[in-house]
Amino acid sequence: MSSTAGEAGLKVGARDERLNYEWHEKELFLFKINPSRKKAFYGLAVGMFVFGWLIFSKEPIRWGKAYEARVEIEELTPQMAQLAALGKPHAVLWMIRNDEATRDAFLNGDHAKLKAMAEAGDAESMYLWGVQYLVQKKPQEAREWIAKAAAEGFLPAVKYLRRGK
Repeated sequence: MSSTAGEAGLKVGARDERLNYEWHEKELFLFKINPSRKKAFYGLAVGMFVFGWLIFSKEPIRWGKAYEARVEIEELTPQMAQLAALGKPHAVLWMIRNDEATRDAFLNGDHAKLKAMAEAGDAESMYLWGVQYLVQKKPQEAREWIAKAAAEGFLPAVKYLRRGK
């Protein structure tokens, strides 16, 4: 029994020594790392660094569908701008959706192109012109334009009218 008690005393003493992580002024770090867990600690530290870099870096992460879509938009913008300048309805709508300058101009009240396309009979433009009237809180005009778009077979307009709003 004395040998067991002696071994137990050693185990307790060794355990106490491992858990004795007191601050000493001469220590390099604020805490001691358990030698048997150094690899795990450094792995965690590196993982946290990489995660922080991915989240907070100013460079975009260059993978995934969002990046591919942004690259595609950048490549298509010059050609779509030319088509929009020629008055092609889908090109104008594409520019409003995807080009920041065109979208800002539209949001600041430059609706001339959209109105011209709606009056020319483009169904999507009619629907968007109706939605613009909804934003301006003019439900009668909005319903007229959305009904015109629905008559042309534009699905979102048909769904809107079906909901009965």
